[in-house]
Amino acid sequence: MLLVILSLVPFAGALRAARPAAAHVKHHRKPKPLPYRAFPPSHESLVLQNAEANRLGLERYEDSKALSAAVEREELVPLPLSVSLAVDRRLDPKRRYCRPWVAAFLFDLSDAYYREFHTPLLVDSAVRTVKVQRSLLRWNKNAAPAHGELESVHIAGIAVDIARRPLSGNQIRWLELRLLYYHALGRVIVEEELKQPCFHIVVSGDYPNGSTGVQLIESSVTVDTIPEEELPQ
Repeated sequence: MLLVILSLVPFAGALRAARPAAAHVKHHRKPKPLPYRAFPPSHESLVLQNAEANRLGLERYEDSKALSAAVEREELVPLPLSVSLAVDRRLDPKRRYCRPWVAAFLFDLSDAYYREFHTPLLVDSAVRTVKVQRSLLRWNKNAAPAHGELESVHIAGIAVDIARRPLSGNQIRWLELRLLYYHALGRVIVEEELKQPCFHIVVSGDYPNGSTGVQLIESSVTVDTIPEEELPQ
């Protein structure tokens, strides 16, 4: 009997070896779709932002000394902070300024937003100096240059960034629709940035009456074409 059992051992091993190995199935994850944006950043947008600053003949502030002088001349005014508009505490108090018409726009936008949602909008960037913009470029590869036809117009005081991250899908939709309205009137140029999530808003020097000088980016996006299913959450 023992001999019979031993004679079967190699055969059992052979059976185990003969079994085909289970096929290794790779499961490839589908890439996550990018959030919908009504105002994707573009080369054309940067060109038009600078065209507006040039049309108005605006100074680009080189350093903090130039910034302080502009505040003294009232070329720059404080951000209109209120119950409806807050500022990121990390923003340097010396840079919580903008052009007067930008302040008027922020007041109107934040007031309408607060009446709808009973919470303030948050500004996380306003005027910058050339020196600050150069420093920003060292760690933020998406930042606009400090010089040239594509330079950041934050250094001219006509751009502000509204934080996107704390907003809900409904709040983002409301803001996009409102900005599309202002864009159609020639009052703003907007980019929705995702790397450092914000609405980058450049306000026309003709605000609040619209603009006959500022060029608009042609777009097929309208109030009616924003897809409900693609709204960020």
